[in-house]
Parts: sequence; structure tokens; C-alpha cells
Amino acid sequence: MYGLPHSGPVYDGNLRHIVDPAVHDFRLLEIPQLVGDPAYMQRARRILDLGCGPATMVYRALSFGHDAWGIDLDEDKLELAHFRVEAEGYPEGWKSRVIKADATDLPFPDESFDVVSSWQVLEHIENLPQALYEAVRVTRRGGWLDLRAPDYRQSFDNHYAMAWPRFMPREQATKWALAMGRPADGVGSFFYVTTPQVIAIVQALGCRIASATLWQHIRGTKHAFSGAFGSDPILVRSDRDVVPVANELQRLEREGTLPDVYRWPLEFVIYAQRL
Repeated sequence: MYGLPHSGPVYDGNLRHIVDPAVHDFRLLEIPQLVGDPAYMQRARRILDLGCGPATMVYRALSFGHDAWGIDLDEDKLELAHFRVEAEGYPEGWKSRVIKADATDLPFPDESFDVVSSWQVLEHIENLPQALYEAVRVTRRGGWLDLRAPDYRQSFDNHYAMAWPRFMPREQATKWALAMGRPADGVGSFFYVTTPQVIAIVQALGCRIASATLWQHIRGTKHAFSGAFGSDPILVRSDRDVVPVANELQRLEREGTLPDVYRWPLEFVIYAQRL
């Protein structure tokens, strides 16, 4: 929770991802459409979820008969995933499907999986090229990568649910969070990532981009984004005092005049096939 309160919409959303076993069904249901094969998931597939957290998608895929695995580095989340096996009555052997591992050094042989998926994970990996290299390496030829993460070309951070000047220098991040009335616990745990960046890397690794979609989340619903990015009117130098800037944005938000570029998160969904 990055030090945020254990109440409110952000907390409720995170809690829903833990207690609702069907919350990740949309990822599984979208696969046939996005790979262009309506029957793709009608046979058992080997699936890897990078940054699986409490293993919601892994356990759901297993319950549908797929050969699913998940990796994460967060021991608290892994402990929660293992506890869920007992709490929800899943087979004891499912615990072994969720393991502690680094996305930049996956403990699986080459070409092990039909689908490698990640959701809201890539932005937490400092060495993104290495992680994408590993994701492609363990994907079978003809298999698919399902990559979903925030696009930081929008001036908003969805972890803190607040305005975040575009590509703000890291030296300012802690001061910015505090000036915006947020705890700074999560600063340094996420990195800027964009759709063109991910596309360029996976293409260079021998993948074909089947689709790349941008979604903007507005008041709890998602809308297709046109891709027409305007400039961010706020450019922050690493030696600039960000407190007056934060105060001004908060004033505009209270008055209901905050520009849209600072109001809504943007997410990309990239489907790439390993050739």
C-alpha cells in the first residue's frame, strides 16, 4: 500500500484482487481474442505469471485445467498466496506452483511456456530489458507475451493515485509525494515505462507485435485512448522546489479545474508473439 491508508478506493481495489478469485478472469478470457484464435484456450496451456502477487491468476488458471506457474520476489505476497491454498480449499500441491524468483533471472528452461503474462509489474523492474529478455527466452516459439503496465507518458501515477509530473527526476520523488500529502514509502519501487519502449525491446528480441492498446481509466471505467499526447506544462528540474507546484495542483483539484493530463492513469496492453 506504499504507506497509504487501509481504507478508500485504492485499498478496496487491492483487497478485491486478493479475495475475488475471478478478478483476473479478464486476462484469461482476452487471450483468444488478442492472439486471433477463438479456440486457443480450449486446450491446456502452460502459463507463467510474472509478479503473481497472491497468485489469483495462477490459481484461477489451474482451476481451468491449465499448467500455470507464478513468480514473485515479495515474500509477504508469496506467504499470502500459500495461505490462500488452505483458506480456499485448493489442492496442497498448488503451493509449489508459486515460487520466489526474480523476473530478470527466471528459473525455467528456454521455451517453457505458451503464454507469459504480467500485469502492473514491469514498472517495478529496474532492469526492464533483462526482464523482457527472460520473458521472451522462456516463451515457446509461436507462443505469446501478454504485457500490461502503466504508460508514464501520462502525468499520473496509479500507485499513489495522484498527479506526477511526466518523467520527474528521481531526486524530487520523495519531496513530491510528501508535498502531495502522501507517504513516501513507495518511492523508488517503480520506474518509468512506456509502450514504445517495451515494443522496441521485444521486437529486437525477435517478437511480432500483434496488438498494442492504450486504455485510460476514468472514474472506475476504462476508455480507449487516442494516443494523442500533449506536452506536460510542468517540467521539474532536480534542484527545483516542488512544494509550490504540488500546492498549485492540489488547489486546482479542489476547484475542479485540474487538467486531465494529471487526473487519469494510462495503461498499455501489448500482445507479442515470439517468432
